[in-house]
Amino acid sequence: MNIVKLLLWPFSFIYSLALRLRHWCYDSGFFASTAFKTPTICVGNLSLGGTGKTPMIELLLRYFNTQQKDPSNYCIAVLSRGYGRKSKGVVEASSLSTVEDLGDEPYQIAQSFPANRVVVSSSRVAGMTYLEQSDLGQNLGLVLLDDAFQHRAISPSLSILLTSFHRPFPADDLLPLGTLRDLPSRASSADLIVVTKCPLTLSNDQRVELINRISPSANQQLFFSYLSYEEKWPGLKKVLQIQDCIGEQITLVTAIANPEPLLTYLNANGMMYCIKSM
Repeated sequence: MNIVKLLLWPFSFIYSLALRLRHWCYDSGFFASTAFKTPTICVGNLSLGGTGKTPMIELLLRYFNTQQKDPSNYCIAVLSRGYGRKSKGVVEASSLSTVEDLGDEPYQIAQSFPANRVVVSSSRVAGMTYLEQSDLGQNLGLVLLDDAFQHRAISPSLSILLTSFHRPFPADDLLPLGTLRDLPSRASSADLIVVTKCPLTLSNDQRVELINRISPSANQQLFFSYLSYEEKWPGLKKVLQIQDCIGEQITLVTAIANPEPLLTYLNANGMMYCIKSM
């Protein structure tokens, strides 16, 4: 253990005690977990970010939207905290909503899926109550809870835990020693565990190693996923094709917590880039 880790370890230990006390309060019934009548799917992680929660939410939306026979009788909604927004309380996305109203990720989802309801609320319970009591509540068939794995005030119907290939939670530490914001043992409460951002060349040996590391229980399912990128990039003036940028010097500006898969993709396609940090 180097000197930095040695100095940070006491803070990480105190943080772990606070987390254990919090979860004990929920497990013992001192804190309530509300189960709503509407089916809910929780998508989250144990780390600060970089596991691909938004792509997973969008994947689920595309899947469930295509399964609907009559969308007018079955509404799918997304409930998010709306991190970084300037608004307060419960806010539902509309055609007039801005990034300041919703936060960047919910705004992206609302723009990409205008037929679905997107609601932001710092209180997941308040957000769910709003959805079920609103004028479309009778048609509410499913709510996707974005980044809600550590928010135990809601008891979801199904929990999906994401962990990245480049830094799976068993290889990480609690804050501030690492990037984990919740206890690794909490993974046992997930129904599905998805290793995200895997390389396309993921070998069977790598799969086995990750399975052994994560050690899912008998009632858990473990999946491996990867990102695919569009070959057309819409711009303000025109749509670029991927071949237009091969061999060109580009400036990459990204707010992705872990851009490694994107950098790998750009390198594989012969692009030269410089990264601008914000």
